[in-house]
Amino acid sequence: MGACTYPLGRIGDPTTAKAKACLHVVIFGEEMGFRDLVVKGDALIVIKKLKSYSADRSVIGNIINEIQRKRFSFVNLSFEYTFRKTNEVVHALEARGYNLTSSSYWIEKVPTEMEPTIINDQIILLNRKTRGAALVTNAFMTAVKTA
Repeated sequence: MGACTYPLGRIGDPTTAKAKACLHVVIFGEEMGFRDLVVKGDALIVIKKLKSYSADRSVIGNIINEIQRKRFSFVNLSFEYTFRKTNEVVHALEARGYNLTSSSYWIEKVPTEMEPTIINDQIILLNRKTRGAALVTNAFMTAVKTA
């Protein structure tokens, strides 16, 4: 498992920011040599577009199309939606990345200041699981190696 933050700058449109973040996750997974990659995010419109096999002509179409072209770099590349409430670690990493001038990477570890947020996310996920909901893990800035 790995995580990364990229200085995306001040992007006014949140959907574009999420799409660019997803592109960076896929590039990160590709550079890490992951063969199977599951990308989970809380931007439903981005996830829906990535699951579609038709060319996207929207404002974020170029980003979506670039991500879809990268599918061939993986044995399996899939995209799943997760609720924002179960994605707090990602949002904490995003907030941390706003003032970055270069990228930061974590492989098999996380920044120490993120540990309380991770524990909180795990509690929320476990509570959802015990109520019969599917177990969902964090994402847009988290790449998960599945093989």
